[in-house]
Amino acid sequence: MPDQWHGRTVTLGTDLAPFTGPDLDEARSRLGRLGRCYLLRYAAAGPGAWDAARDGAWTLREIAAHVADVSYYAEQVGEFG
Repeated sequence: MPDQWHGRTVTLGTDLAPFTGPDLDEARSRLGRLGRCYLLRYAAAGPGAWDAARDGAWTLREIAAHVADVSYYAEQVGEFG
């Protein structure tokens, strides 16, 4: 069945998502809130809980190590700041 789809050979206006000042404010706020949630959770748990078993789930230390390597989103926000 023939169609008019051009795959990635063209870029349409709808492909370009503008990133505005309010978008930047929201992204920064979300990252700040998320970081604060981690700080509060780990502070409440205390150092002894970092390596405690969690019924087959990751330990708090494993979670911290995992999210510490996730920087793509923050780097993109930083480019606009």
